[in-house]
Amino acid sequence: AKAERWDVFTVKDRDKALRLRDRFYNCKPASELIENSKFEVPMVNNLMGYPFRGKADVLGEHLIDLKTTQICSAFRYSANKYNYDSQCYIYCNLFGKSYKDFKYIVIDKSPTNEIGIFNVSENFYFSGEQKVEYAIKVYENYIKNEFDLENYLVEDTL
Repeated sequence: AKAERWDVFTVKDRDKALRLRDRFYNCKPASELIENSKFEVPMVNNLMGYPFRGKADVLGEHLIDLKTTQICSAFRYSANKYNYDSQCYIYCNLFGKSYKDFKYIVIDKSPTNEIGIFNVSENFYFSGEQKVEYAIKVYENYIKNEFDLENYLVEDTL
């Protein structure tokens, strides 16, 4: 079946997905945030002089990114670990939204399916901006200018 279709999954996985869906839609604060919204909206635009692309999970009054996690209460740490601040900065700029309108809706995959709604602080947003600026500098120094990577070295003090 997998050779013929990409979307084949087990009954167990289907049941988990349906449980997540039902839990989400039965949580009024979460489900109300996505009312009258568009889903999976793509966007390409220039940011800091370079083309960026993204796809908003939910775009309406709010710009919402949906995430699953193992432990909802640990999302704050995952957001930093996986640089979600950079995603927030890029998406806000791509879609013309303020960081005040950006939210993460998180549902954990444990049997409780706990849901979290995470707003974005100004510090989180500007942290993302700094990381994007740094990434562009790295791109310009090492890729665009064809830096000899044989000479690349990380030096730091602990």
